[in-house]
Amino acid sequence: MRALLALLSLIVMGLLPSAAPAQVRRVAVLDFANTAKDPAVEALGPAIAETLTTKLHRVRVLQVVQRHQLYKLLEDQELSQTDLVDPSQAVYVGKLLGAERVVLGTYVKIGDRIHVTARFVDTATGTVVATSRVTGTYDPRNPDGFWAALDQLARAAIDSLNTRVAIVQAQPRAVPVAPAERIEPTPEEQARLAKTPTKSLEAQEAYGRGLVSYKRGRYTEAAREFERATAIDADYVDAWVSHGVALGNLGQSSSSVASIERAYRLYLALDDEQGQASALGDIGVEYHRQTRYADALIYYARSLTLLEKLGNEAGQAATLHNIALAYSGLGQSAQALAYHDRALKLQEKLGNEAAQATTFYAVGLVDEEQGRDAQALSHYERALKLQEKLGNDRGQAITLNTIGILQDRRRRPSEAVSSFERALKLAEKLGNEGGQAAALDNMAKVYEGQGQHGDALNVYGRSLRLREKLGDELGQARTLTNVGLVYAKQRRYAEALSSYERSLRLVEKLGEEQGQAFVLSNIGDVQRARGRDADALSFYERAFEIADRLGTPERETYRRLRDEIRRQSR
Repeated sequence: MRALLALLSLIVMGLLPSAAPAQVRRVAVLDFANTAKDPAVEALGPAIAETLTTKLHRVRVLQVVQRHQLYKLLEDQELSQTDLVDPSQAVYVGKLLGAERVVLGTYVKIGDRIHVTARFVDTATGTVVATSRVTGTYDPRNPDGFWAALDQLARAAIDSLNTRVAIVQAQPRAVPVAPAERIEPTPEEQARLAKTPTKSLEAQEAYGRGLVSYKRGRYTEAAREFERATAIDADYVDAWVSHGVALGNLGQSSSSVASIERAYRLYLALDDEQGQASALGDIGVEYHRQTRYADALIYYARSLTLLEKLGNEAGQAATLHNIALAYSGLGQSAQALAYHDRALKLQEKLGNEAAQATTFYAVGLVDEEQGRDAQALSHYERALKLQEKLGNDRGQAITLNTIGILQDRRRRPSEAVSSFERALKLAEKLGNEGGQAAALDNMAKVYEGQGQHGDALNVYGRSLRLREKLGDELGQARTLTNVGLVYAKQRRYAEALSSYERSLRLVEKLGEEQGQAFVLSNIGDVQRARGRDADALSFYERAFEIADRLGTPERETYRRLRDEIRRQSR
């Protein structure tokens, strides 16, 4: 199950089906940047973006990336605190999301007037195909002026999709699409486009504040603001969904599902089948997070049925991927691989290389768990090539660490170290000190296995300094334990005990009982090697008591060590 939870993508929902798959336009709307940096209107940026997303959601041939999936990607790429106003950044994010067009922009509020500028960027070429500037009033007592401005933005976004980028005299240029490819909203869609997402700007402001907090990982604050939005407008479906997702991140499972189910009932009343599919998928994700894989599969299957009916292939691909992960969680590798294969076929059809990379990596994990190391390595390398092509440095670092661990297990130490060194350089490039520490620990483990104890201690020391700088006490404890193991192999018992005791103090402080048992057992090993069996017995007994209470498999090892000492002392 290593790293499977990291692969669990909050399904690409908030989408509507296409009449014909070839006409689909996949769009991501980034949060608009607060030009004046005015904290009083900070919440307007995500609120504008989400309103635009909701409106575009109502056009049949558009597939719009869900905001929570966008925020998850930004967090993974360490961009969650950044205003994305540069088209090159938008292209990078859009490619990772599998979007063909990205909307980004800025806003400024002066008095009761709000000025919004949007740019529409083609992710294949980085070309800004169109720009739209709108001005509206912002008066909570009369919100129509604000909604009208956002209606203009939505229409501009659709118009921008009626262009494509052609290379004319070696320069990219926006040209009209063929008449058969034009997006022409139906009268029904026009009416849906004009519908406001909520009854009041006050509710939208609360929702925007919630999105700001959510993006920053402040889920308690986010949930409180989303709840405030639903209290103002009980039919605010986006707020109900976001409330449920935020509660899920806080581990409040039953409340999370209840909020998303409320959203599902609202989607039913609206006859919005895509929204229903989205809500069902989000409930599946919540059960998946709790490792209730069988329950997750029920909701994923219901979501998939609706997505197939609607012809939403992007949603189907994401849901098939999550179904595969759920089967992996159940240990049913054959079913997992079958669903990964179905997802991969759709991802390739859609040209979503970021999703393909994720699936190849997931297939590699299944292969590795089944002992098919050569196939696993092949799939990891295919994932790595796509990540390199996309410029996904963080994804490359994760994959390289996984490849290195596999190579080390296959007794290819030089190749393993090379992979870890590459991962380390990428982590340094990203300024990701936690990633640097992980790569260093992995590298040191290889040196330790090769008997290069001096190199191992040096590299562990570098890792430990990074973890101390980060305040990562659990990471410090693990590294200190590894340092103790190296000292023990060198018979430098005093130094080994010192490292173990520092580790023990940290895991006790953190209440990490399984770690305590492991460190106590290691201390017992050192005491036994020093001929102090009575002391060793005491530590083995403490380790066994903890493991027995927790019911972990290691208890049998600790019992055996304890009993060996008891027999020898008779």
